[in-house]
Amino acid sequence: MQGTLSPGPARPPPADLPDAVDRSEGRVSIVAVTVDGVQGPAVVVARRTAAAMERADAAGRGAGVRVLDVGVGRARVALTVDSRHVNGHGICHGGYLFLLADAALAYASNSHGVSAVAAGADIAFLRPVALGVEVVAEAVERALIGRSGLYDVTVRTVDGVVAEFRGRTRQVPGLAPPR
Repeated sequence: MQGTLSPGPARPPPADLPDAVDRSEGRVSIVAVTVDGVQGPAVVVARRTAAAMERADAAGRGAGVRVLDVGVGRARVALTVDSRHVNGHGICHGGYLFLLADAALAYASNSHGVSAVAAGADIAFLRPVALGVEVVAEAVERALIGRSGLYDVTVRTVDGVVAEFRGRTRQVPGLAPPR
């Protein structure tokens, strides 16, 4: 069954995989084994890369972006619309919705452990978002051919889809990853 482990001899987790380990309640267990059919190391790379990016992302932090989940070629991020996010109409400024979608794109496209940057993006704003509402952006990799990637990001609230974003990325192997 996907996402489960068969019983086996207890072993201590590798010391170099701290963010794939749950040490709560006095137990030690590996929490990132199989996600979406991808096993161990790739998921660990995705999560480590996301943690490093999150630490280094002053723009996202300043806007209130929170990372909810990251896997190989996918990511979910969120923000709650507050007074800094609203425009003159009293609704969330489209630039913040774009920033949120772009953040999801960044986490998803960098999940392979190779630095990637946006090469272009388009967004369609479908519905306004009110003050106080949580907005979630979910990025999914559609293609990764050579160093070029294509990602779709759906931005939604509890009331439904508010924007659709398509981003194009380029892997830049020589670009130092965030630390």
